[in-house]
Amino acid sequence: MADETLPCQEASVTKQELCHPDTSLCRFDSTDAGLRLCQPCGFEFDTCGWASEAPAGHISWLRTNARRVPALESTPQQDQSSDDEGYYMWVGVNHASILDHLDSRAYLNSSVFHCLGKSCHLQFYYAMENSVLRVSLYNNKEEEIFWTYNTSTHKKWVKTDVLIPEGLKTFKIIFEGALLSQRSFIGLDQLWVYVCAQAPSIKSCSAGEFTCASGQCIAQESVCDSRQDCSDKTDEDPVNCSNHLMCDFESGFCGWEPFLTENSHWEFVKGFTGGENHLPEADHPANTNHGLFIYLRAHQLPGVAKLGSPVLTKSLTASNPCQVQFWYHLSQHSHLSVFTRTSLDGNLQKQGDLIGTSKFQWRQAKINLYAKTGESSLPFQLILEAIVLSSNASVALDDISISQGCEISYMSLPGTSIVNKVSKCDFEANSCGWFEAISGDHFDWIWSSRSNLSADFEQQAPPCDHTHSTAQGHFMFILKKSSSLAQVAKLQSPTISQTGTGCTLSFWFYNYGLSVGAAVLQLHMENSNDSTVLWRVLYNQGNQWSQATIQLGRLTHPFHLTLEKVSLGIYDGVSAIDDISFENCTLPLAAESCEGPDQFWCGHTKACIHKLRLCDLVDDCGDHTDEADCAPELQCNFENGICNWEQDTEDDFDWTRNQGPTSTLNTGPMKDNTLGTAKGHYLYIESSEPQVFQNTAALLSPILNATGTESCTFRFYYHMFGKHIYRLAIYQRIWSNTRGKLLWQIFGNQGNRWIRKHLDIPSRQPFQVWIMAFIMYTSKSLYPAFWFSRMEQENIIFRAKRSVSYMGDVAVDDITFQDCSPLLSPDRKCTAQEFMCANKHCIAQDKLCDFVNDCTDNSDETTFICSPSLGCCDFEFDLCSWEQEQDDDSDWNLKASSIPAAGTEPAADHTLRNSSGHYIFIKSLFPQQPMRAARISSPVISRRSKNCKIIFHYHMYGNGIGSLTLIQVSVSNKTRLLVNLTVEQGNFWQRKELILSGEEDFQLQFEGRVGKGHRGDIALDDIVLTKSCLLSHQSMKEQPAVPLPTGYCPHGYRECQNGQCYKPEQSCNFVDDCGDSTDENECGSSCTFEQGWCGWQNSLAENFDWVLGVGSHQSLRPPKDHTLGNENGHFLYLEATPVGLRGEEAHLKSGVWQESSAACTMSFWYFISAKATGSIQILIKTEKGLSKVWQESKQTSGDQWQKAVILLGKLRNFEVMFQGIRTRDLGGGAAIDDIEFKNCTTVGETSEICPEATDFLCHNKKCIASHLVCDYKPDCSDRSDEAHCGQYTTTTGSCNFETTSGNWTTACSLTQDSEDDLDWAIGNRIPDEAPSADSDHTPGSGQHFVYVNSSGPKEGYTARITTSQYFPASLGMCTVRFWFYMIDPRSMGVLKVYTVEESGLNILVWSVIGNKRTGWMYGYVHLSRNSPFKVAFEADLSGNEHIFIALDDISFTPECVFGGPVTTQPPPCEADQFSCVYTLQCVPLSGKCNGQEDCIDGSDEIDCSLSPPPQLCGNREFQCSTHKCIPSLLLCDGVPDCHFNEDESSCSNVSCSEGALLCTSSNSCIPVHERCDGFANCMDFQLDESSCSECPIAYCRNGGTCVVEKSGPMCRCHQGWAGNRCHIKVNQSTADPTYSQNNIWTLLGIGFAFLMTHIIVATLCFLANRKAPVSKVDFLDYVRIIFDDNKKENMAFSTD
Repeated sequence: MADETLPCQEASVTKQELCHPDTSLCRFDSTDAGLRLCQPCGFEFDTCGWASEAPAGHISWLRTNARRVPALESTPQQDQSSDDEGYYMWVGVNHASILDHLDSRAYLNSSVFHCLGKSCHLQFYYAMENSVLRVSLYNNKEEEIFWTYNTSTHKKWVKTDVLIPEGLKTFKIIFEGALLSQRSFIGLDQLWVYVCAQAPSIKSCSAGEFTCASGQCIAQESVCDSRQDCSDKTDEDPVNCSNHLMCDFESGFCGWEPFLTENSHWEFVKGFTGGENHLPEADHPANTNHGLFIYLRAHQLPGVAKLGSPVLTKSLTASNPCQVQFWYHLSQHSHLSVFTRTSLDGNLQKQGDLIGTSKFQWRQAKINLYAKTGESSLPFQLILEAIVLSSNASVALDDISISQGCEISYMSLPGTSIVNKVSKCDFEANSCGWFEAISGDHFDWIWSSRSNLSADFEQQAPPCDHTHSTAQGHFMFILKKSSSLAQVAKLQSPTISQTGTGCTLSFWFYNYGLSVGAAVLQLHMENSNDSTVLWRVLYNQGNQWSQATIQLGRLTHPFHLTLEKVSLGIYDGVSAIDDISFENCTLPLAAESCEGPDQFWCGHTKACIHKLRLCDLVDDCGDHTDEADCAPELQCNFENGICNWEQDTEDDFDWTRNQGPTSTLNTGPMKDNTLGTAKGHYLYIESSEPQVFQNTAALLSPILNATGTESCTFRFYYHMFGKHIYRLAIYQRIWSNTRGKLLWQIFGNQGNRWIRKHLDIPSRQPFQVWIMAFIMYTSKSLYPAFWFSRMEQENIIFRAKRSVSYMGDVAVDDITFQDCSPLLSPDRKCTAQEFMCANKHCIAQDKLCDFVNDCTDNSDETTFICSPSLGCCDFEFDLCSWEQEQDDDSDWNLKASSIPAAGTEPAADHTLRNSSGHYIFIKSLFPQQPMRAARISSPVISRRSKNCKIIFHYHMYGNGIGSLTLIQVSVSNKTRLLVNLTVEQGNFWQRKELILSGEEDFQLQFEGRVGKGHRGDIALDDIVLTKSCLLSHQSMKEQPAVPLPTGYCPHGYRECQNGQCYKPEQSCNFVDDCGDSTDENECGSSCTFEQGWCGWQNSLAENFDWVLGVGSHQSLRPPKDHTLGNENGHFLYLEATPVGLRGEEAHLKSGVWQESSAACTMSFWYFISAKATGSIQILIKTEKGLSKVWQESKQTSGDQWQKAVILLGKLRNFEVMFQGIRTRDLGGGAAIDDIEFKNCTTVGETSEICPEATDFLCHNKKCIASHLVCDYKPDCSDRSDEAHCGQYTTTTGSCNFETTSGNWTTACSLTQDSEDDLDWAIGNRIPDEAPSADSDHTPGSGQHFVYVNSSGPKEGYTARITTSQYFPASLGMCTVRFWFYMIDPRSMGVLKVYTVEESGLNILVWSVIGNKRTGWMYGYVHLSRNSPFKVAFEADLSGNEHIFIALDDISFTPECVFGGPVTTQPPPCEADQFSCVYTLQCVPLSGKCNGQEDCIDGSDEIDCSLSPPPQLCGNREFQCSTHKCIPSLLLCDGVPDCHFNEDESSCSNVSCSEGALLCTSSNSCIPVHERCDGFANCMDFQLDESSCSECPIAYCRNGGTCVVEKSGPMCRCHQGWAGNRCHIKVNQSTADPTYSQNNIWTLLGIGFAFLMTHIIVATLCFLANRKAPVSKVDFLDYVRIIFDDNKKENMAFSTD
């Protein structure tokens, strides 16, 4: 029995369980009178209950190891687990004479097994040589079933797994081993019985494995190999194997073809049991004598026979090489070879050789098929060549299968579109493969010449051939030897694999005689019983040769032709054919590249075709890639109706949909254009009755959008055949019920062929196409009068008109539009999973913002809708938010735009689809070493993301390819493999989409590994994290901070080098807020480069960099700098690398500058010379994109530094970039120095010029973005942006929740979602657990907000409010602003903002997760949509954690309502009145700041204090008399922290133990375990819950160290100090005994560590002497790890 693939692998072997064993379902009787679980037995300690009961005179099984068995040549040197000390059961011959005295059989018995499950398995490993192993199952001492193994294993352990019959629940197992020679032995190991659980927790099988229905994993190559490897037989299921290239020869060759040119041929044979010993006894795998196989025996020596497969191609998704599997029988003096070839006349590539032996048995071969370099994507044919060298030799084959890595190709080998000997045939040499298909009726096609015929038959042949016009010339003719009614002459062509688009067949025929009869040429597609008539001749054509031409067109599947004639017993004449020619029938040849914008490079065949051939319903490429991703609404082949075309209701009759020939003889087409057969459909006008003279039929296209400045291309095929054809015309109309503009027309009979036509149709208005056809001649065409009305959209009309005669038909087929906007369909509504484009087309939601123009008008990719998103990157400039890993071996490189792709790199990027686009890639090329890795990582993605997906495009091409993996890495460093791609994937971009989820926050890592070859590239482009992916760190704007405290920088501030503090927003604003330029130093500021880079940074995605250096006369850089003018001065220059290529780019970037003044300039000095080469460009990057403002590539005169001055002007949120470009290979050295910004600060600026036309100009002449106006916070320092806000606060959806009515949702035009889990509620109190005492956010007398909290909801509960009215569609105009408050200790809550379209599509536009900052936070988001939308606020809560989320002061900009720019409204109040800010109300000006609120919103009392109020402290802080706030933890702790010791006054004399806190209100101690437990036990400032996550400033005294533990900050005191804050001095003798005890434990721990180290060293040395030596480095590392771990443990011990 052959080796079995096993369904279960125990954990001790692979750690991966493919079948989940349920140990509760299996027991066996044990010696202790109980039941014991079934477990694998490796015989390491005992025999696990297995007993060798050897009767007298029998040999027995022994438990032993490899060292103790005789050293035979084929004995395994280790046990199954590869341990040479491991044990197993063994039976063998100890010395030569043992078999002469003992019975050679040994028995190994189990105890009784109890199988409680549905299917039990017996699994074991065996090794044997020249022995027989019989495994039997016994039930009540009766043998139920047995298996026999007699295969020599050649030093290897072979694993087997057998399924125990389902009805056998109690049984014993007996292993019977029989030794056949002195060198025989049998070994057994890892025996066990197991049961697969009913609902197994099956882990996914690996990429190279097949998953059986039972969950079992087997090798992929074992699928459909005619062996049942799955225990449930699903690997051989006909359903699974239907797409497999398999042949069992039970019903022919199954698509394989024997080569007829060889001297021997294959025979179909059944197995023989005797007589002929050169034949196998049975076929395989049934091992029955009635199965068929193919067989070769030589009739002349040497005998050679070949068998060719169908044309194959490697699957694009296959990661492993294709594999052929077959069973074979080779006798002596025979051999079998396996070849592949990629062209008919090319060399054969040998893949494997098999040599015959004297053993008569079937063997299985598995041979991987490897392609030559550069040929992996080409189609190929597999050839099996058998050779027999003696008369008794034979070869047999059965059950051939090809792995799923291969598939039948649409392509053909070069020269096989029309076989060379068939493409042109003059019949001079032979019949070219044409033959009589129905022989034996004495009425046959014969190959001959007139001169070779006898006088009796020469009158049945033409007097001469057509080729040479001689009697000696050859042809095919019909020879009739006798007469009968059923005589048929059928001339059949060779089989032709496929034809190209323009294929025609021509031939010369002879059809002469009064009773010569009709002849019919028919097309027969392989594997089809249907035929298509291509041509007919009906009567005597005269005593001459006549020519026929037939259009074959594109035929994608194999076919043959037949020319038939029926005798009917009266045939008398001459029928002959000569000079058959196939023209233009080959597919376009492969090309290395396609140049020009009008060319398309076919995906698999690599042929070049014109762009007009794309999406025309005809496979011009030969691989269908020119017909992929086509819009079905823009094409119609009439196979399933007339699509979205319409019959005109104003005409006289309709177009008819037809297949096959028309009803009138010798008119119209015989086949359609799409399929090229009579099965295909087309449209035509029927010219016969009941239509009458001048009737018309018109066909109207769907209505198409205006084309703008471009043209829309209309393509169609037409057929005009008949004696009296008149006209076919195409009209374009933009007015309803009019004929419109004539675009094209054609007259008369055009022959029996389909003709292609394309028309370019420009139109500034919607249009329609009108197709009209006229039959026969008519002198005048009459058209009825119509009412004219303007069309909302345009169309094209086909119109046909019938005239006098009906001897002619007009037909059309394969109508398509190209470069036309998607159709407008008023009845088509987008679904809730679709996005509506600006042209009203609908696309899938996941295609939004994926860098692909799916809408065709780019409205799904506009920057308004696709605002810069973290995690999404098209790599057009840099890596975006993806980062290079610093601990890998190499980097992903950005392909520079001007570098032509070479070798195996992509010829174009995926985003722009041209050579100027960018992508990132790694090369398998020197100097990188094989398997070096490059990694990039995404931003951190939150575990709270729902429906999060990653979409990316990859390109892996070349035979030296390595691997591309996508790994999910959690914050706790747990990894999960998502994608693993190896070997070549094809020379084109492929798309991959994955759903992401995780129990923890996680990152994604793309890892590319360099291959071992020198040719091969891995590229990535257009990585998209969908909008549902929530990132863990969102940037927020904070409220204006309170005045700076002295002594340290509070949370949210940064420290200057001089000790001052500054806010992050004060950085990079051209103002020295620190006084020492700390806040500006890292922004890419003015720089001489003498003290470093000044914040300028290289891009991390380039092949080379700007380098800091000094002058040098020998190198390519400048000889001296500009600042100092000598060789010691520093500058930046373009590095020259050993592999630098012309066109490579290096980018030097500044930080993001906030805003510049209108007079801002940047100057710098640059150096370009004959040696120091390069081009320097200055780019400005803003939210709108990149713009180039300066460039220079010419060398400077006299090799001197030159100065450049650039006016930057008024900019906001911008970066400055120096782009250096190599101008020659290996070049570099161009340099810059002394960058200086001048007049860039906006402080004191009086210009009224703003960066954007829509900006708001404050009264003090400062500019702010328009969306910051009236957002409940002052952005102008004079607060002028928060005056006169009534226009904003009254916008629909805006609300501060200060409504006086009971129904706040109605007053605010908001709606609670009825389908969510919770509701938002209105409130006025922030929960007590908030870290600071906050209230409502609304300025003035505001009190209310809306909130939701998670007191008890389950995970995933949501609460949503939505605006009750739709906002109109707009782009870049509408902005929503809001304030939110979150109490979320574990960052589990999510606040989201969605837009909701009319279709129900929800698009996430903003989110924040578990905000840890205190107080009200500000949020805003720009809203852009192509269709009306609502806005929804959703709180997504999680678990039982207490989460509080509140919203307040929601406001929409007025543009949201009007959908366009809004002019500023004048204030509604008089000069002596005050205009309330947030309500439309006027109050007397005298009421401003009078201490009484006159405005409803209280805004008349805002900002009235002349001096800032005393600072208020939080509820867990204590305020000193100097207004300083200190944490309440510092109260009554024995250390004064206030200047006047107020924190230590009024404290009781109660003494608390170390770590406990004194609560003065209760005069009690708070024990250490109650600190920071989430409950305030002391009501005085909640001091036990104060400073739980951080150490207060100077908390530990006298050199103590503060450590934040579970109970809050704790001090680790130096020797001689004690107390909570190390403030109590103690004598060593009176020290706490715990301290001494800790020292003792420390010493004991260190001693124990050294003891363990010595034990480990001794053990390793002992093992090293017995096994392979341990490397020195590994050993020392191991000792160091052990020592470090012990040291850490003792450190923790000593400080506990």
